[in-house]
Amino acid sequence: MTDRPIAYGLDFGTSNSLVSVAWPDRVEVVDVGARRVPENLPSVIYLNADGNRAAGDPAIEQFLVSAGVQSRLLVGIKSDLSDLRFQATSSWGLTWTPVDLVAIVLRTLKRAADEYTNTNVNRVVLGHPVAFEGSEGPEFEQRQALAVERLIAAARQVGFQAIETLEEPSAAAENEDIPSGLVVSLDFGGGTFDVAVIEYHPDGAEVIGLAGASVGGERYDQLLFNAKVAPDLGLIDEYISPDGQRHRLPAHVLNRTRSMLDLRSLLFDPILPSTLDRYRTYEGGDRLERLQRLLYGGFAYHFYEAIEEAKIRLSIEEETAIEFHRPGFDIRTSISRGEFEALIADDVDLLETTIRTALSDSGVDAGDVVQVVRTGGSSAIPLFVDMVTSVFSHAEMAQRPPYTTVVQGLGHYAQGVWG
Repeated sequence: MTDRPIAYGLDFGTSNSLVSVAWPDRVEVVDVGARRVPENLPSVIYLNADGNRAAGDPAIEQFLVSAGVQSRLLVGIKSDLSDLRFQATSSWGLTWTPVDLVAIVLRTLKRAADEYTNTNVNRVVLGHPVAFEGSEGPEFEQRQALAVERLIAAARQVGFQAIETLEEPSAAAENEDIPSGLVVSLDFGGGTFDVAVIEYHPDGAEVIGLAGASVGGERYDQLLFNAKVAPDLGLIDEYISPDGQRHRLPAHVLNRTRSMLDLRSLLFDPILPSTLDRYRTYEGGDRLERLQRLLYGGFAYHFYEAIEEAKIRLSIEEETAIEFHRPGFDIRTSISRGEFEALIADDVDLLETTIRTALSDSGVDAGDVVQVVRTGGSSAIPLFVDMVTSVFSHAEMAQRPPYTTVVQGLGHYAQGVWG
């Protein structure tokens, strides 16, 4: 390429992360070679006792090859960035701070972009949610600032020198061609839901309201797990010991098997294997074999992908199945869109409240909005779309690419900053 890139845009997500290149005349999203969506690097981190680190699909592959021996697979690190108590994690005498962990993902993205552009770019715009997951409550400002600070520190660690930040819903609307009027940008991703109210005028655009909620697609995966999968794994059954006593599994086992994010602590619980072995001796305990295979068989990540894929299919199908088959592990359970919508109805009400809060804080009415821009991997869920259409009955609805819109917007913002 003969022209030189201006900067990168980096969208570090709960589930997936992306990088865009801002050129003088265009913005391109980099193909990082991911298995499911080429541009989407899974925000998954592999750590090994030998010091090896990896992110994305290579992280998953290396963990499966190692069978978890002297290795760890971390997911959902973005959800921990606002945690004041999380200072570091240690294994095998090695220690990683939250900044170190985020840097593993950002470094992978930067290397892919540097290889694509054949240069070393040191300017970046980092996207971030209006409210990081876990930041709610009286310590919001401190937690939110800590999360942004950690994200910036990780970018510095991988070689970026000039760093700007931008709220994700603002980035999603960055490239909208609107001469004047009010636009609402809704970014509904894996971990958070963000709203931006933007006023466009001939001289530019101004964000006049922001609001966010810690509700995302991963929570919906957890609800599906509880309702449709937990019974098949024996997680809610009663088990009868030889003395006739009735037992249920410890509550934390059910609570921490709902997703790969929840599963992290269970995989390193030294007592759980013996607990499950004891329950296997109880009446009905043979039903726990699949749970043990899920925990220790090395295919948990792909199992939770199957739940997510069923959820995605329900946006275009009235009924589907959560289906997963491995040696000694077979699950197939049907789920209808109606069942799913009943599970998420309260959350969708919360999202509507978040939208109305953003409008109220901006001093505008839903009827004043000329366009609504939806993006994010969860933004096509029919019940959510129906709610948004009802709130903004007179506005134009614009569905943008669910994964790349934010990172494209970060690139366009970079053009405005450094172009």
